[in-house]
Amino acid sequence: MIQLFVVFSLLLWAISLTGLGCLAGQLIKIYYRDMEITDDYKICYYGILGFITISVTGTIFNFFIPLGAAFSTIILAGGIILFFIYRKTILPSFNRVNILIISLLLVYCSVMSLMNMDCYDTGLYHLPMINWITNSSLPFGLANLHDRFGFNNS
Repeated sequence: MIQLFVVFSLLLWAISLTGLGCLAGQLIKIYYRDMEITDDYKICYYGILGFITISVTGTIFNFFIPLGAAFSTIILAGGIILFFIYRKTILPSFNRVNILIISLLLVYCSVMSLMNMDCYDTGLYHLPMINWITNSSLPFGLANLHDRFGFNNS
């Protein structure tokens, strides 16, 4: 049952990333009018732009607010709304190969997310940093506690 929830949530995030990436692509197109992406690469292009958009947005907002469940829900809902607004731009680039690749990636990521976290440094700074990000805005001087907290992974 948990696997279906993970696959469903990853599907929603894939839709949201595509919507956010399409908005970013439209903004880029304003400045680079001659740039045109073929339909074969639009899904990948929009997905990468969606990751960049979320990364930059999260980094900026984390100076002021914690990036908890409310922030994630707002970003998720906004991306899904943008997906449906730009569906005429996004949907023509879907073909059988893209759907197959996305499906395989979703299944792979859902299986990998259910595995045990047994990396050496998970408890040293990965989980504590996630705890800092989700529970408080970015405290200045956090790297003074441990130098590994001074690096942003976005």
